[in-house]
Amino acid sequence: MMRFFLTALFFCNFVHADLVDHLKKTEGKSDIHQIRNIDFIYMINLDKRPEKFAQASAELHHYGIFPYRFSAVNGWELSLEAINDIGLKCAVGMEQLFATCYPTEMNGEPLHEYMSKIGRAYFTQGMAKGTLGCALSHISVLKDAWDSNYETIWVMEDDITVISDPRIIPALIDKLDAFIGKENWDVLFTDQDYRVAEGEYLIASGAAERPDMDCSLEARYAPPLYRQNKNQPRFSKNLR
Repeated sequence: MMRFFLTALFFCNFVHADLVDHLKKTEGKSDIHQIRNIDFIYMINLDKRPEKFAQASAELHHYGIFPYRFSAVNGWELSLEAINDIGLKCAVGMEQLFATCYPTEMNGEPLHEYMSKIGRAYFTQGMAKGTLGCALSHISVLKDAWDSNYETIWVMEDDITVISDPRIIPALIDKLDAFIGKENWDVLFTDQDYRVAEGEYLIASGAAERPDMDCSLEARYAPPLYRQNKNQPRFSKNLR
């Protein structure tokens, strides 16, 4: 089993053979990018934004934590062919959700419509090319962790703000393992829900739909044992 925790919530559509062809590989990994209870620490960063990695990683260096810089996929540089490779292909029987697509006849511009054309690649409504790159980056990291046989990884993006001592995390993992069992959780979120442009933190209240599965917040991020108690921390399982 592979477990991971995130400092940023992301949405991706699915994983299939075509998508794997567009993932990025890691280079120059070393043992410095780990701490107790965490096999590897990744920080996703675009090549054109080295200053963001420098600032964010410096906040962690103060605590003796050295994330590995993962070269992010730049979604704005993806070809139309690649974009349509990774999209969810509309199939007979799928719910006709309102979605976004990038048909070749639009020359790279998004089209927003109800899923109706069989075989056309669709994404969640309003999913921009930059967000596609973000999703590919996270999936690339997860594949690298799987290939490396890591059990527990830490994934973050380059816009984090350290608001308390992160060295407490290994101890929190110990407590989580003892509380619900090591095999009973997959994802631990350490962020404060999500932050709007004004800097205010808001509670997550929804999740993007998919036409082929239940994507409610309860279904995706809370095991049944904890759904009735809103004061409990949010744990997640069965996200593989």
